[in-house]
Amino acid sequence: MSKILIAAAVFLTVAHTAVAQPYNAQILLPPSEFNQPGALTNPFAMNESGQVFGEVILYPNDHRPVLWTDGVGVALPVPAGYYWTDGFDPNGYQFVNNSGLVVSRVRIANGIPNSNWDEQRVVVWQNGVPQVLPPPDSCAQSSTGHQFVTPFGVNNVGHILVGTFGDTPCGKLWLWDGSGYQLFFDIANGATFNIGTAARTHLNDADHVAIDRLPGGLSPGCDSNGTITGTMIGTEFTPITGGSALQINNHDQVGLYCTMASQLRLKLWDGAAVVDLGYGGYASM
Repeated sequence: MSKILIAAAVFLTVAHTAVAQPYNAQILLPPSEFNQPGALTNPFAMNESGQVFGEVILYPNDHRPVLWTDGVGVALPVPAGYYWTDGFDPNGYQFVNNSGLVVSRVRIANGIPNSNWDEQRVVVWQNGVPQVLPPPDSCAQSSTGHQFVTPFGVNNVGHILVGTFGDTPCGKLWLWDGSGYQLFFDIANGATFNIGTAARTHLNDADHVAIDRLPGGLSPGCDSNGTITGTMIGTEFTPITGGSALQINNHDQVGLYCTMASQLRLKLWDGAAVVDLGYGGYASM
């Protein structure tokens, strides 16, 4: 498991040299257009090229999406008629793949900033140009009449794992292939699957998905009586072990966590066996 440290305003990458591998630190400074004193930066995701997707926070609480390349930040435009809120969300839903394609969420403005009732869409920035993906279907939450769409991962092919949520008929998982959607599963048809922690991509380059099955409860315990981590290839689910998925890589290895004695325990499915990594927080591969 390769380890990448991303801290507030700083990211570290390994310099490949013949003799030693010192760390080169680059400060993620606000783009020059944000010349407000005291502006803060906050990273969300980094690709294998060292590009970082994050935000600049302007006083008093104005969050702006930014992509840094070689330490130079470029502000990403928010599409007209929408507003970007992911800087307020600690749960993730922000991704950047190795080609620099950025995936996040926007909401449709209704005059009430940061309202939980605003409709939600997936936004993609390719070469800095935004595209708001259309909803996969017309399903809307009955209590609000609104549609809520969330990204759960992006791969290096440019495919995006997308969820619609709300009432039971809206609980679906989709794959956006760049031109249209393919349906993975539909809760209304009896499927009991869920994406747990969404801060890291649950989709690899082969379109395999790291996902949880909920046969006996919602608790990601370390036994098999609750949530089960597994992989989904097409519509075929393969269980791995008790817990909740964090991430899947291109070797179909899955990072996951479970709870034991009210503490988080990290594990890795290496493709053949589950490796216990001990107590700790969430991790990336």
